[in-house]
Amino acid sequence: PEGSDSSVIFQVERLPNRYIGVKSSLPEVVDCEDLVTRARTHKETGNNAFKQADYHEAKNHYRTALRFLRSVNIKEVILKHGPKYEDNLIKTLLIPCYLNMAACELKLGEYSLSIRHCEKVIKRDQHNKKAIFRRSTAKVELSEFEEAAEGIRFLINEDPTDKAVFKLLHSLKQKQEKQKEKYRNMFSNQ
Repeated sequence: PEGSDSSVIFQVERLPNRYIGVKSSLPEVVDCEDLVTRARTHKETGNNAFKQADYHEAKNHYRTALRFLRSVNIKEVILKHGPKYEDNLIKTLLIPCYLNMAACELKLGEYSLSIRHCEKVIKRDQHNKKAIFRRSTAKVELSEFEEAAEGIRFLINEDPTDKAVFKLLHSLKQKQEKQKEKYRNMFSNQ
């Protein structure tokens, strides 16, 4: 209309690249056993890619396995197989896929994503040593020393002979010392 502001304002939200051009690999109707089988296949394929140091490929397969698992109708699974089957799926598929994605992300330098996937495991199993170790490793890399030290303390209390944990502790101390040295140099040059 005349005399009124006829402009239109649009708000555009850009989708993350991971959603652009991604085709769904899920058919319209699939039974739960088929989804679980496909998830297991993708997990194993991801494991093979990880062994070949193809971390991007491995991560994609773990992500696809998780997508299949999220499509499983848990109520149907419990009715058909009982609640122990759901627990088995969580222990043998869901948790390993998150842990393996976190391992890939550590190798790829995607530390924040690794932390996020470890925390999904810790939410289900707060004493999962692999998740705590990988999250602590990522936190060391991000210079989140207090949080890393908390995880390392827990791991040492759980197994005081674990050499990998002591290696991580050594790495933490080295990075802390480098950071202190950097700050000393920053302030001593003024």
